Amino acid sequence: MSNCQTDHTGVRRILLDGTHAYHSGLRNGVQRVIWNLAKHLDLLAADSGRGFDFVTLGRQGWLATPVHAGEGSSGPAKGLASLDVARLRGNITANLPQWYKSSAGLLATTLRSERLRRGLLPPKGKTGVYSLPLSIIKAIAKYARQPNLTVLEPGVGDVVILPDAYWSESRVWPHVARARQRGAFIVVLVHDAIPITHPEYFSKKAVASFEDYLRNVAEHSDLVVTVSKAVRDELVDRIPKLARGTIVVSDIRAGRNGCELGKPDGEVRASVRHAFRDQENAPFLMVGTFDPRKNHGFALDAFDRLWKRGEDIRLCLIGSPDGRSQALLSRIEQHREYGKRLTMFNDASDADLVYAYQHARAVVFPSVAEGFGLPIAEAEVYGRQVFASDTPVHREVSSSCVFFDLDSPHALAEAILPWHLSVGRRQPPLLETVPEFTWRDSAQLLLKHCLDAYCQRSGGRSAAEESEKRSAA
Repeated sequence: MSNCQTDHTGVRRILLDGTHAYHSGLRNGVQRVIWNLAKHLDLLAADSGRGFDFVTLGRQGWLATPVHAGEGSSGPAKGLASLDVARLRGNITANLPQWYKSSAGLLATTLRSERLRRGLLPPKGKTGVYSLPLSIIKAIAKYARQPNLTVLEPGVGDVVILPDAYWSESRVWPHVARARQRGAFIVVLVHDAIPITHPEYFSKKAVASFEDYLRNVAEHSDLVVTVSKAVRDELVDRIPKLARGTIVVSDIRAGRNGCELGKPDGEVRASVRHAFRDQENAPFLMVGTFDPRKNHGFALDAFDRLWKRGEDIRLCLIGSPDGRSQALLSRIEQHREYGKRLTMFNDASDADLVYAYQHARAVVFPSVAEGFGLPIAEAEVYGRQVFASDTPVHREVSSSCVFFDLDSPHALAEAILPWHLSVGRRQPPLLETVPEFTWRDSAQLLLKHCLDAYCQRSGGRSAAEESEKRSAA
């Protein structure tokens, strides 16, 4: 191990930017990765005697930003600043009083309006009718805590990790360029390349923004880390073709997301327990945002085939809606099996999700494109058989899946049926469980890549020596 990993003459501080995640209020997808990395990188940096700061962009530049801010405010602003607005926005319904939830649910049922239900009791990650009040609270909280934030100027001895949604937060790149000029080592964490591998699922504007993001990654980073080998291989091929200049990043390494759910706080709701009450014929489970590329329609088509054949088989869908999912949600809610052998939860808590994994008959994952495929890894932790679409990243995540082609829903139906019949009316045997690759493991691997790459680039030189070398060049 080179000296810059074993002493402090090399990397002295780790900075993790989470500007978009911090202000979005979301806690799933990319945001979930960022919050988990922030928690564990802080601890790992302390263990190695290095500093750590979670940073967000402000008018003056990067600001050291406590994830739970609000210290030092006074009066009403202090109370608002102390609120974890991001967590509140991530799952509003879970924070509402029970009497209100019961009344709102009864009103929506009486009026037969799912739109009203989603407004008054928004799914996880959505704000419903609370969007304006939360925006006001967020603005006041941001103002209240802003004076307490320290402006940071990354430079010599700093590793700046960029894991956020920079296709939506493009103002970061001038700051990155200046930090790199001052001697900072820039690392970008890339979650997937789906907008360029499957552009049919995105608008032309979104594809163009993502291509521009990858160009900036190519030109402004010293190291790229991906969440899977499949994404790494895609970037190795794509980045040289997208880059505008002749000098592009050449060090691209594969990491891995954590998949721990642990023992989450909170009670499992009665409706989730009810959906999995029959353990001799429990539902198959599909977990994922109701995004078109997740392929819920494909899964429904496959189960429709099985139901038409008279098979007594169940399906439970867990995931948050997105802006393009209304037609799919309507199809589900109007399905003849809805509320019988077809159930759906749009606002499941972590406790609900763990319970579903523990009691599902098996897990179905027909996604067209993923950067990682987290539900596969999570299902394996609980010993569940997984039926997954045959893609390179899914084969990377697991070798124990039953894989099927995406040419026709018939392929999924034919993969499920013999297994379902062989199990019969009993609980399926658990597969050999796979040890969790935790978020600490994920953060540790990311940090190792950062330190190894820094040392290789500097040839074991100290940060000051490396900065002098850059300036001379």
